[in-house]
Order: sequence, then C-alpha cells, then structure tokens
Amino acid sequence: TVQEPQAASGSATAANGSFPTTIEQIVQARRIAIAEEEAQRLVRIHAILDEDTVSRRRLESLMNTKINEAVEERTRNLKTQAELVISLLEKHKEQTSVLSQLLKGQKDKLRTQEDKINTYEQIFNAHKRQLDTQTKHITFQDDLMRTLKVQARS
Repeated sequence: TVQEPQAASGSATAANGSFPTTIEQIVQARRIAIAEEEAQRLVRIHAILDEDTVSRRRLESLMNTKINEAVEERTRNLKTQAELVISLLEKHKEQTSVLSQLLKGQKDKLRTQEDKINTYEQIFNAHKRQLDTQTKHITFQDDLMRTLKVQARS
C-alpha cells in the first residue's frame, strides 16, 4: 500500500524544524514540497486507476452476465424451434403415411375397376360372337327354308 506523504505546508521547514535561511535550503525545501505534491498526485492517480480497474471488472462481469443470458435465451429459442420443427415433421410423416394408404386404396380400387371392365369386355365379346353365330345360323336357316320352298314348288 502507498502511504500518503506529509502535507506540503509542513515540509517547508528544514530538517531541524527551523525555517530555511539559505537559497540551498529554500531550493531543497521547494524540491521536497514538489516531491510531496507529486507523491500525493501519484497516490490520487493510483486510487483512480484502482477504481477504474474495479469498474472495468464490474463492467466485464456485467457484460459476461448479459452475454451468458443472451446465449441461454438464444439456446432456449433454438431448442423450442427445433422441437416445433420435429413436431411438424412428425405430423407431415403421419399425413404422408395416411395419404400413402389412401393412394394404395385408390390404386387397388382402380385395378378392381379395370378387372371389371376387362370382364365386361370379355362378356360383351362372347355375346357378340354368340349373336354373330346365331345370326349366321338364322341366315343359314332362312336360306335353307327358301331353298326348300323353291324345291317344293318345283
């Protein structure tokens, strides 16, 4: 620790306690007074620097606290955002699964309809062939009847 020097007014006396009488003593007394004033000024500067150091440490601590709080808040916000995104992705996955099942059902229904159409087409073609055969048979019988009528007249 720095000790404060004696006051400047008390240092103007010579070492023996009497007032200076020679120039050298006056100069020496003035030098001592200036040195004491300089020492007091240095003590004040040192005190200011100590206060500045304490203030700087408080400011650094406050800044670190604010930075930590900001980082924690940002971390919480990012965690919340991540949870929301995960929830949304899970809902999209569920929706995709439902839509996939619905699409599969629609494809199955379409295949069934195509199978029905193919069956109806086969039935239609079979009926058409049957009608063609019956038409030929009727035409043949008509021709036969005409031929028999012509032969019966002759």
